[in-house]
Amino acid sequence: MKCFVQIVVALAAVAPAAFAFGHGHPIIVTEVNNRLAVSGGVAGMNDGYVAQIYVETDSSGDPQDFADFSGFGPAIYWTVPGFELTGLLENSGLYLQTVARPVRISNPVESRTLWYWNVNSNQNDKVEVAPTSSGMQIRKNATVNMLLTPTTTVAPPPMTIAAPVAADMGFHNHDLARYLLPAPLPPDGAYGFFARLTSDVYAPSDPFLVVINNGGLDGAQMLDAAAAINRDALLAGDYNHNDAVDAADHILWRDTLNSASQLAADGSGNGLIDPSDLGVWRNNFGHVFSGGSTGIGSGQSVPEPAAMTFVLIAAVGSAVASRRRHFGQHV
Repeated sequence: MKCFVQIVVALAAVAPAAFAFGHGHPIIVTEVNNRLAVSGGVAGMNDGYVAQIYVETDSSGDPQDFADFSGFGPAIYWTVPGFELTGLLENSGLYLQTVARPVRISNPVESRTLWYWNVNSNQNDKVEVAPTSSGMQIRKNATVNMLLTPTTTVAPPPMTIAAPVAADMGFHNHDLARYLLPAPLPPDGAYGFFARLTSDVYAPSDPFLVVINNGGLDGAQMLDAAAAINRDALLAGDYNHNDAVDAADHILWRDTLNSASQLAADGSGNGLIDPSDLGVWRNNFGHVFSGGSTGIGSGQSVPEPAAMTFVLIAAVGSAVASRRRHFGQHV
């Protein structure tokens, strides 16, 4: 106990002056056409993996408190985002399933479950390997929880968060999950994970991103962090987001060439669809992220070398012809 008290005192010296007890923005969960649907988050950018991001841009995103958790130890924890359940059948079951995603810059392709945006990095892309070896625990209680670490490349089994029964629904509930980072405090930055909700009755929800504010990042930094993590959870060159770099991505690049507003095919990240994005696609052609049941990947196979070469030559040839015809430029 003495050690824990010392840790809490040390943490209090570097933590925000007051913990946040705001509600924040809940993950709103309902049923649409017999499948789970989530809403209430920030809209994802068109060049990222998910369409819903749960990120707080004010003090609602600060830590809730410190505590000593059975099976995990002293930790700083968050209860935001909470959940708001509406219109679900009683006892339909509700589970949180984290999602492993490919790391955009990796070659060969690597996957990640715990994501980190380093606020103190001088690099343009601040998304790095999370610095805490003991990871983040997502916790219902002492026996129902899951651990994500920097080396966790396959998502753990889904975690029960609600039955649900009538008492779980119709309000903003912060008791369904907590998000723990170990004491002493890990380095400042945004820590995130991708997840979806599953059920015994309904089809799964679309995946979404949760981003936790460790270190009092301001609203603009949190939005930057969320966008960067969302963008980095894709294969380089996968412009249509189907977890495969193939001819369809080239078509999207070709159809949005020279655009500064439709940026799904902006593989170089320079804010313009141009020949550099064709280079990113070409360098990663054939990469596939299968993902498995907890990765939500496409499960497609890598093309045979001969077939891959044929498709690549055909696609690039099409690009040359199209650009000469429409733009009078050379690839």
